[in-house]
Amino acid sequence: MKITKEVKVAVFVVAAGTCLYTGFNFLKGIDLLRSTKRYYSKYANVNGLKVSNAVMLNGLAVGRVSEIKILADEMHTLQVQFDVDKNIVLGDSSKAIIASSGLLGDQTILLHLGAITKPVAEETFIKGEVEQDFTTQLSETVKPVVASLKQTMLQVNTLLADDNLAAIAGTLKNMERTSVVLNRLMEANANNILATTGNLNRLTTSLVETEKQLKPLLVKTNAIADSVNKMQLAATIATANKTISELNQMLNGINKGEGTLGQLAKNDSLYVYLKNTSRDLDLLLVNLREKPGRYVHLSLFGRKDK
Repeated sequence: MKITKEVKVAVFVVAAGTCLYTGFNFLKGIDLLRSTKRYYSKYANVNGLKVSNAVMLNGLAVGRVSEIKILADEMHTLQVQFDVDKNIVLGDSSKAIIASSGLLGDQTILLHLGAITKPVAEETFIKGEVEQDFTTQLSETVKPVVASLKQTMLQVNTLLADDNLAAIAGTLKNMERTSVVLNRLMEANANNILATTGNLNRLTTSLVETEKQLKPLLVKTNAIADSVNKMQLAATIATANKTISELNQMLNGINKGEGTLGQLAKNDSLYVYLKNTSRDLDLLLVNLREKPGRYVHLSLFGRKDK
């Protein structure tokens, strides 16, 4: 059977197209020969995502976008269908995040697995999110700076108002006059300033020489003070030792019953005598209170002897 040129061309075109498609996907990291599982996500805006864009997991292409369609009955929400490697397990906390990849702004789906406590089956919906693009992030970053610049410009405009400009001009004129006066004063007193500077230099030199002379004197003074302190301390210690020795001798004498304090400490006769005297005095006072006539005689006509 003879194959026509048209058939050969058609076969070549199909084979070339297949190789091109396979090679293109291979360069994108998508292996068409491996089995996959299909999932879905919904987005309000796919931000330029296209069919055949890669699905990435930790920087590795594990699938591709297979279909994007508009759900008219759901306020034109976009449903994205994507296929991932069958060995990838997604859970109820997994997310499909549309994000930009590279400087050209190509969109990909980034899989965030999360804590897989409950795996989901194939053909189910995965929570979809859209990552802010570079322009949006830059806008969010620049907003505070723009607000600060606006506030600064407002303050500058307030400062440059007519009233403030007049005050600033007056201040500058005063500063200019003050500068002129200072220059004249410096010129008029230049010689005095030079003389004063020379005197200060000589005074500094003199102070340095005086310091050199005072250092040995201060060393000697410190040595004398240390000696005096040591002598005073030695005399104080000797006096304290003498006082303690005499106190010990007195306490020993008291313990032995020597002297008045010793007799009081060792002999109870004085205690007994004082106790008896106190008792006799109490009896006397009681008798005086009960029979005062024995001791005191009062008479208008003179005393009668009994």
